[in-house]
Amino acid sequence: VAGIIVCLLTSPAQWLPYEFPGANWIFSTIVGFVVSLGGAFLMMRFVQKKILAISEQAQADAQANRFEKAIAGLKSGYKYSNWQLFTRSQIDSQIGMLYFIRRDFKEAFPYLQKAFVRNWAAIGMLGVCYMKRHNTEKMIATFEKGCAANKKEP
Repeated sequence: VAGIIVCLLTSPAQWLPYEFPGANWIFSTIVGFVVSLGGAFLMMRFVQKKILAISEQAQADAQANRFEKAIAGLKSGYKYSNWQLFTRSQIDSQIGMLYFIRRDFKEAFPYLQKAFVRNWAAIGMLGVCYMKRHNTEKMIATFEKGCAANKKEP
């Protein structure tokens, strides 16, 4: 959502050449596209660096068996979910996997349901949660969905 707003705010650059005599509409369109693309790229890089720092800290906390601190750190990354696509579902995947590792399946289940489908580990854990709930149909469907979305994974 915020990325679209940034692109829209930078798009007036494409109309800048019209202010000058002899301006070419093709040139102005190319300039506007490049400026919009550059703004979106810079914004994505900024957000990715912030999320990467949060994920690395959470990983260090999880390796030190400080799961609650790791989960709280990951939840702080929700503020970037409006700036980049699929950020919230990726964070939910990581939180769900941490709860799963702690064997807190009840807490893990809602996060794993919202997990990013390309995160095959989280989708596999969701399938196991369905198995523990004796829901075989959902388990099979979840595993098939995970396999279909991650064809390159072994």
